[in-house]
Amino acid sequence: MRNLTVFVMLLTLFACSKKNPKEVVFKGQISNYTGENILLSYDGQIDTVLVGENGVFQKILHFENNTFVFLRGDKLAGRFFLMPGYDLEFTQDVDRIDQGINFINRNVCVSVNKYLIDKYELEDQLRMDRKEYFSMEEAEFIAKTEENYNKRSDLFTKLLEDNKKIDPVFAKEEKGSLKYSMLLNYLQYESSHARYVKDYEFKAGEAISKKLTQEELNRSDLLNVPEYKSYLDGRLKDAAYQYYKKHSEYKEIEDGYYIAMYDQLEEWSSTPEIKSYLAATIAEARVRWSINENSPVLKMFRKYCSDEKALKRVNEKVACWMRLSKGKDAFDFTGQTIEGKSMSLSDLKGKYVYVDVWATWCGPCCGEIPYLQKIEKEYHDKNIVFLSVSVDRDIEKWKKKVNDDKLGGIQINVGQRNSISKDYMITGIPRFMLFDKEGKIVNVNAPRPSQKEKIEKLFNSLNGL
Repeated sequence: MRNLTVFVMLLTLFACSKKNPKEVVFKGQISNYTGENILLSYDGQIDTVLVGENGVFQKILHFENNTFVFLRGDKLAGRFFLMPGYDLEFTQDVDRIDQGINFINRNVCVSVNKYLIDKYELEDQLRMDRKEYFSMEEAEFIAKTEENYNKRSDLFTKLLEDNKKIDPVFAKEEKGSLKYSMLLNYLQYESSHARYVKDYEFKAGEAISKKLTQEELNRSDLLNVPEYKSYLDGRLKDAAYQYYKKHSEYKEIEDGYYIAMYDQLEEWSSTPEIKSYLAATIAEARVRWSINENSPVLKMFRKYCSDEKALKRVNEKVACWMRLSKGKDAFDFTGQTIEGKSMSLSDLKGKYVYVDVWATWCGPCCGEIPYLQKIEKEYHDKNIVFLSVSVDRDIEKWKKKVNDDKLGGIQINVGQRNSISKDYMITGIPRFMLFDKEGKIVNVNAPRPSQKEKIEKLFNSLNGL
């Protein structure tokens, strides 16, 4: 009976200790850490993990695929590569960050993480000023690029030689990362060199073109590799731009460049997954700005894109823009004048309102001010007011700019954290908007003051101005 009990206990112990092939125990001991928790970011989510008095934390994670996890805390940041079925444990002293990380386990996951640390240190050694790099003559540029690639490749080869059980997916994707990091530099050489040496007629030679023949444009198995995706993006943009320049009909239609990109995509890639990815990148670039549900860009996007997450992201943006379309009620916002009085958009009903969202630290914003001042003078006797909305956090700096430059119109400040940015989907400034006399939207992406012909055309279309 006693032997049977021991046997059952052993079976139970074995069952409890058997490793789940999708599980990762991520554990660390952080010496001299004063925070109460750390943040782990992965797969679009963030977990808060408590840290014990001795600096120990532990988190059991479940992954289908290899995943990068970003760790953040007080005076602490790191990136770890976790592999399903392999635990990872480390120690680190926040007062001696220069001593690096000490891994406790001895498995292939640890080998990969050590490689990635060595790779990061190598990248630090190889890093050079971008202008200096792309200003090189073609032969020198190629030699330097090949030299750097070989150093990276040698480090990766050593990892493979020392670890025969390296995950084949990681090996394939890392090889792709190294290759397309190099090819991306070759792809960018012509435009970057022209810009940095200020020779805008510059054309790369045959040697660069020959290097680019190494590309493979239908490797859907590399769509988890950022460098490969960046290369695809760049290649399509280059091809579409050349196509757009040669076919003048695209210049006559709205969103002609984006439509040219989709037309090129039709001929350029034969892999549905690649088409889906690129279709999404085109649409997501376009929906940063006001777009109508009937836009041909959206029709083509939905034709090619099979990624449910991308479809959802774009459709949500489109729905937001539709709430900001012409004739819709404006979202009200309120700011403070120089004198400290409250002023809202709704206070200006009865007049057209041309809004400039800007900041003193924004170069392009300040560049538009002289043009705005000219328009203000030209339309000073019309039924329109000019409302400049500053998002400056430094109120005194804003006041000084207004007073020193004698800025006209109505000047208000809404601060950096404000509803106007969220309500009107403002991700970059300057942004110009126009509202009618009833407080309804005319255009939330109105022409800039420097676009004189477009401004005049827009203002001339207004009834009762």
